[in-house]
Amino acid sequence: MSDRRERGLLALSFFLPFFLLLGIYVLLGIAPFGDRVLLISDARGQYLSYFALYQELFAGKADFFYSFEKLLGGSLSGLYAYYLASPFNLLLLLFPKEQLAAGFDLMLLLKLSTC
Repeated sequence: MSDRRERGLLALSFFLPFFLLLGIYVLLGIAPFGDRVLLISDARGQYLSYFALYQELFAGKADFFYSFEKLLGGSLSGLYAYYLASPFNLLLLLFPKEQLAAGFDLMLLLKLSTC
């Protein structure tokens, strides 16, 4: 297979799911194209608080070694490794806290397209 054809297939493998999912976002009114978000139930309560903490860690407003985010407090290393270590999460640093759910929708769109 030629190098040009291989690059075209790689690009198609990203952009085809990207635009299909983007169309679904538009049709269902998922943020930023409407008021709906993909975070529901536990994800809304759990992930949004973790992502807000993620922003505070990068802003220097939270301590990585001890936080009360974990019930009675403790190190955030496990929480970071399990939920926050993805490089895609850096995208969330660009969103204000009020728009974190929309940032999550965009991040999920990029993660699924990359898969």
